[in-house]
Amino acid sequence: MLNDILRTTLLRVPHFRGVENSGFALTQPTLSFPLLSQGEHPTLGTPCWYLHPCETAKAVEELLGEKEPGWNVIEAWLLIVRNVVELGNT
Repeated sequence: MLNDILRTTLLRVPHFRGVENSGFALTQPTLSFPLLSQGEHPTLGTPCWYLHPCETAKAVEELLGEKEPGWNVIEAWLLIVRNVVELGNT
């Protein structure tokens, strides 16, 4: 199933080159946590794929430290996520 996701246009695949694919996660050998994982949806209880949240808060804080006036946490988070997930033209 993970290989099917990688073949779609959902992810910006160049960001996942050089990663290890275990079938249920994509991991960069230099990191202690996976980039993309499969887990249980917290509300629905069904399997879902998610970008691993480790270091997200640190990245958002760093962006907000360099922010344009009027930016908020959601905008900073979307900026980070859209580097690996194709969110369309914005």
